[in-house]
Amino acid sequence: MQPPIHAIRSTESYQCSFSSGIAVSRSPAWQRNLYKETGLPSGQREEEARSSSLFPAGDCLKRMIPSLRQKKRYIVFEVSPEGFSAEQVHRCVQQSSNALFGSIGTAKMEPRLVAERYAQGKGIIAINHPYAQEGILLLSSIKDIAGQPASVHTLKTSGTIKAAER
Repeated sequence: MQPPIHAIRSTESYQCSFSSGIAVSRSPAWQRNLYKETGLPSGQREEEARSSSLFPAGDCLKRMIPSLRQKKRYIVFEVSPEGFSAEQVHRCVQQSSNALFGSIGTAKMEPRLVAERYAQGKGIIAINHPYAQEGILLLSSIKDIAGQPASVHTLKTSGTIKAAER
């Protein structure tokens, strides 16, 4: 069991003291926020954050290590008739996912069209591993794309893009 934390707020920093006598001081969250509206692209914001005195070294957001990332399943599908752009298919997949599973289910599934692999009516959708069956259901439920009747058939499911392309 962890010792209780008592937070004391001051205008310049937060000070957390544990019952064991250890005290930790940090700047307020609004000063460390990398994503506040600054009008700068994210790369410049992060660079500015690293060089700023408000952001001590190592206080920036880091990428998630590979062992903690969700595994993906890649579902190969075919759209008939051909002639739809990758953007139209992606928008249709997102709308269908929201209609079937809601915004929380869509966020858990993370359906994403691998746009550079979409050509001549065939494409690949990346889905989080535990939701592969829901992804197949999602694709088979699509009846029209951009207001035109269409059908989507799943061809194959794979754990890697390379195997999906074969």
